[in-house]
Amino acid sequence: EAGFVVAMPEHQGDNYKDTSGIGPASWRRRPAEVSRAIDAVARDVRFGPLLKLDKVGMYGMSAGGHTALTLAGGRWAPARIARHCDAHIAEDFQSCVGLTAQLRGDAFDTIKIWSALNVIRWRFSDAGWQSYRDPRVAAVIAGVPFAVDFDPASFG
Repeated sequence: EAGFVVAMPEHQGDNYKDTSGIGPASWRRRPAEVSRAIDAVARDVRFGPLLKLDKVGMYGMSAGGHTALTLAGGRWAPARIARHCDAHIAEDFQSCVGLTAQLRGDAFDTIKIWSALNVIRWRFSDAGWQSYRDPRVAAVIAGVPFAVDFDPASFG
């Protein structure tokens, strides 16, 4: 009634039913999956005529927020996560390793930090810039994205 058409893609290997592919590989795929969702809705005889393809908006939260920032022109590199965690692992441990892990101020913290940094450096070693732009996406809202891997200058 308000003139909006909403589509929600289910991202391959990175959705509530399947988390087998979360992380940088998924973050590379997600923007193109959003573009394909826009294409599919545009081809639909019911919705296609209602669309203004020069005014597509996107809302994403968490990994969806990362996708939104990419579609807004942001460029990112997985190695920037490793760099962030190398510099801030103690104060940002849960962001670097996940919400279920935490430092407890005991003797195991040193082992946890050492282990986490080794895995992070291996998993997020790619320093190559990633970007994807769909000119139809004119506005984005990025809710709580983990954005330390983005180049802030790319949003200028």
